[in-house]
Amino acid sequence: VDKNGAPFVLSAGDDLTLRTHVVSTPPMDWLATEDDLPKVGFGRLQLREHVEAPIELASEGLPNILLVVMDTLRADRTSLGGNSALTTPFLDGLAKEGTSYGQARATSSWTWPSTASLLTGRLPAGHGVQESGSSYMHGEIDTIAEIMQRRGLATGGFVGNRLVSSNFNFDQGFQTFFDPQANEFVAGSEIVPIAKRWISDHKDERFFAYVHLITFFVNMNK
Repeated sequence: VDKNGAPFVLSAGDDLTLRTHVVSTPPMDWLATEDDLPKVGFGRLQLREHVEAPIELASEGLPNILLVVMDTLRADRTSLGGNSALTTPFLDGLAKEGTSYGQARATSSWTWPSTASLLTGRLPAGHGVQESGSSYMHGEIDTIAEIMQRRGLATGGFVGNRLVSSNFNFDQGFQTFFDPQANEFVAGSEIVPIAKRWISDHKDERFFAYVHLITFFVNMNK
């Protein structure tokens, strides 16, 4: 029945969302097991926990986090990676001030599985994004953006690769998400200013910013 006590009728194809509210500090282990949930149609209800946390202020002990991915960039095209030309002076300077790893391994040879692994911390078999026919990020798997948001960080994602889009649920956990439209790639010269404006707008808050650039070379033989 509805809130007035009248019968509530659903038609085929209607969406029904049921909400519950639990107040507990710390959070209680209150979720029912799958077998306890009632059946609706051909399946059971799914309980999803939504946790809200106030945005914290950044400090030396609780710093902001900026994760930059340079998609399709080969290591040997960078001067940091051994290229004789000074191709990446700013990256070289950043490496001198921090930690640079000479050996690293990706979980896959292409964008969808590798990016899903970066965002979830799982191998492709664990997150299920392994081929073009199964490239959708499963909503029940926690992403780094969701974890950061629960810990009181503002979250923003800025993506230039059309494969990593909200159409495939890669925006999961991001309060702000910019991704390519009309299946186009977006150059870093457009992505970076958008990300910088968002960072400037959140400079007084603690934030997690994810910037996913895609690199193009005019002549790959040079």
